[in-house]
Parts: sequence; structure tokens; C-alpha cells
Amino acid sequence: HCVPVNEGLQELAALEQLTFLGLSAMPQVTGEILAIVGLLFRLEGLALEVATLRDQDLAHLRGLKQLWQMSLRHTGEDSPPRVTAAGIRAFADLPKLKQLTLIEVPVDAAGVRELGRLTQLRYLGLNLPGVPMELLEELKAQLPECHVSWVKPEKQV
Repeated sequence: HCVPVNEGLQELAALEQLTFLGLSAMPQVTGEILAIVGLLFRLEGLALEVATLRDQDLAHLRGLKQLWQMSLRHTGEDSPPRVTAAGIRAFADLPKLKQLTLIEVPVDAAGVRELGRLTQLRYLGLNLPGVPMELLEELKAQLPECHVSWVKPEKQV
């Protein structure tokens, strides 16, 4: 029996005891699905890969107060950046968030600067094409208690 992906994702809401969720290669993971994920209050870890996310979608995650680890990979086209300072600001409402990984997430310069306000972080892994090295160095200086690592971008925009 095959369940359409969107119907299967709608059933996530019933998994109230879930502590880790990974959704990979699912471009249909958008704000509607993140609204459901945002109701899984016991989540401690979240990994989203190949999803289509924007600022307003990330706001749905604000209620995940137990979340300590999050990884976002390949979450949309990089022109124009879909994740700005407003989207990153949602992470400030996650008091237990200690590990954040952003791999090929289209974040604009203001969004990178907003990462510097996430003082609860202890590890920040980045691979953000188009972000100038100077901005990454500035970010590292803003988070002295956090291990910040990044892959040097191959191309500058």
C-alpha cells in the first residue's frame, strides 16, 4: 500500500513522542509541513535536506523548545536568498539549540549577521556559497563560546 508523501507527512502530528526527525530529498517539505513539525514539542533533533524553505516557514519551528540539534541542507534556490535575518531570528527562540548546521542554504548577508546573535550555540557548521569570507570571520568573532567552522566557498557572488 503506497501513501502519497504529503498525506504521510500530515500524519507526523500524531507522533507526539518523537525526539528526532529527518526528512531527506523531499522538496514538498514547505511551510505547511513545518507547521506540523512545529507541533512536535519533544523534538530534540531535526534534519531537513532538499526542502523548499523560506523565512515564514522557519517561524513554525519557534515552539520546539527541546530542540538542541538542527541541520538544514540544500533548502532552495540561492537567487534570491530565501532565508534572511527574519528566518534566522526564529532560531533565537530555541533556547536549547546548541548545534546548527547550514549546508548550501541560501542565506543573505543580514541572515549571516543574525547568526551572530545565537549565543546559545556551541557548534555552527556552515557551507554558504556566496557569503564573503570576511563576513564568516566576523561571525566567528561574535560567537567566542561557539566552534564555528565553514567550507570555503568556491565561488563568490
